[in-house]
Amino acid sequence: MGHFGRLVDSGKDLWRNPSLLGVLVLQYAIVTLLGILFGLMDIALIASLNGGTLGPLLDQGAPQEALIGAVWNAKTAIALGVVGGVQFLLLTAVASWFTAGAYGMIRNLLLDGSTALREFRPMARRFVWRIFRFTLLRYALLAVLTAPLVFSFLGIAGTTSGLVTPGQMAFFTIALIAFVVIGLFVMLLLLYGDAVIVFEDAGALRAAKRTLLLVRRHPWTSLVTGLLSIALLALFAIIISFLLAPLRAAKQAVVASEGLGIIGNVLLVAAGTVVVIFIFRTYRSITGGVVRTVSYRTRKKA
Repeated sequence: MGHFGRLVDSGKDLWRNPSLLGVLVLQYAIVTLLGILFGLMDIALIASLNGGTLGPLLDQGAPQEALIGAVWNAKTAIALGVVGGVQFLLLTAVASWFTAGAYGMIRNLLLDGSTALREFRPMARRFVWRIFRFTLLRYALLAVLTAPLVFSFLGIAGTTSGLVTPGQMAFFTIALIAFVVIGLFVMLLLLYGDAVIVFEDAGALRAAKRTLLLVRRHPWTSLVTGLLSIALLALFAIIISFLLAPLRAAKQAVVASEGLGIIGNVLLVAAGTVVVIFIFRTYRSITGGVVRTVSYRTRKKA
């Protein structure tokens, strides 16, 4: 079976197993709400740390630049760094719980032909911390890649408008290109990591090593799989943005626009789920469908 055949079958898998999409939509909703809650907490923290400075400025109707300058200090940066770090780990842990359960359900789907919501909890409990550590590994690599880009952007942002030097722009352009190219390369190298975790009962580091080996042995298949996955997500995002653009431009349709925006995000979650199933199917194809550990299967054959 070719790449497009696996992609089509992945779409069929999701269509026949809506509980899988329900889990990931719930993940999207909970993580979004937690993100909003954490954002409000951060605003309250900034206000409490800088109340004496912000109060007079707000009474005077000071411009936004003055308000930002009043709260941007070492004390606020350190406090937000610590609190933001804890919030990030909590969000990642919550997301990993749902991801681990969903990936375990996909595993059972590919083994048995279907999955059910009752399989979510045991799969989440078994794989959550492995998925959590593997996700942190991805984020760490992304942070290393992002550092030069952020550094160059801050250099440009801190320069007076119209005085940005050609050297600054060149450095930012090179950093952006490197981020995109190397980021895609890293994504490719870690392509099968989640599948390795749930199918081979592997830890995060072992999964990273295993997926590197699989990509090296099957470079063409892995490259096409990665590019098709990116193309599918990009296509969905473009189509959804195109459909919502007229409503977002009409101020009287704000409520409808936001409602359709939520629907658009759900469709993106569905596209992402199809991509994950597609990657897992490709992993099964290049490994011959061998399951190395089967003691924790939750489904029974009739």
